[in-house]
Amino acid sequence: MTTGDGGARVIRLAEITDEDALKSIAGQAMPGKISFAFRYEPSFFKAVQVHGSAVRVLASGKSDEVGGIAVVSTKDVYINGEPAAVGYLCGLRIAPSCRNGLLLARGYRMIRNMQEKDLRLPLFLTAVMKENVEAIKFLTSGRCELPTYSELGLYRTCIFPVFRKRVRKKSPVDIRSGLDTGPGIIAECLKEYGRERQFFPCEVPTGSGRSQDEVYPGVGDFLVAFINDKPVGVVALWNQQPFRQIVVSEYSPLMNTAGKISRIISRLAGSPQLPTINDKLNTFYLSRIAVQNGDKKVFKCLLTEALNKCRTDGAGFLAAGFFNNDPFKGVADSFFHLTLSSIIYKVRWDDSSIDDIPLDGRVPYVELGSL
Repeated sequence: MTTGDGGARVIRLAEITDEDALKSIAGQAMPGKISFAFRYEPSFFKAVQVHGSAVRVLASGKSDEVGGIAVVSTKDVYINGEPAAVGYLCGLRIAPSCRNGLLLARGYRMIRNMQEKDLRLPLFLTAVMKENVEAIKFLTSGRCELPTYSELGLYRTCIFPVFRKRVRKKSPVDIRSGLDTGPGIIAECLKEYGRERQFFPCEVPTGSGRSQDEVYPGVGDFLVAFINDKPVGVVALWNQQPFRQIVVSEYSPLMNTAGKISRIISRLAGSPQLPTINDKLNTFYLSRIAVQNGDKKVFKCLLTEALNKCRTDGAGFLAAGFFNNDPFKGVADSFFHLTLSSIIYKVRWDDSSIDDIPLDGRVPYVELGSL
């Protein structure tokens, strides 16, 4: 499927022969207090599986002159407590020479064609860095046949440095590894407690751990909380570094000063330091946060043990994402961390033939590692 009239203006589905060009343009840095970029090694097409199933990569131009890309995927989630499929729009990158409304219009026209013919999804989700004012202004303008971007909420990315081992206060909450509990209990928690959140993913782990060939967290990556031998919550540590790496491209003046200070403190205290420019951020993602009735005390115990497990597994940082109205964000704020802000949008074409799904009042949840 293609659209356009030739050269860099043709929009098409990317192929394996585009691998090097896709890695190059996908590695463009995103603006922010910490400007970072993704690296997709060893395989771009493997790495983009983090965005969901039925992943389609749109590219403009020929293999040797790709001017822009976007990733369209499908994800099975809970909406109003019931399983449903939604779309993810991710990884939009456009070369500076191709940044005009016509290229975006052609891209969205192709996405709409896919939506009307075979995707048939009630909505798409997408994230835009809050500081990317230019992109937000254009995407929400309604120009050039763009769909409607409706703001779902402010989304905070918390980056926790992994300090020395943390000691939990005496508590009735017992934290066990996923290997000790098994996939059945984990799946039960994800299904029962995950549906309390809007857009919580339906996937459950199946293997005993995560092999090099798997993308999503396995049983061995989970922590399970128990009270009186009853499972009351789970989280998983998602290590994407074997296939998708985060590289720091630039710091704001304030963050540059903070980075220098952190490197001094690191040498004195043995704590993790912010990487220098072009270095990798040794980070795990906190994922699959499912806790009975949104119990903040249980989540605090899980977060504490997740940080301890990061230390054991050699990660320097743990990244987690929360909507601004998520009660768990208040728990996260009690731990020292850096914060980056995005806006999550619900995306639809107003005249679409696919019915929308009105959302009830559940707190939304979007996997940071899937954005």
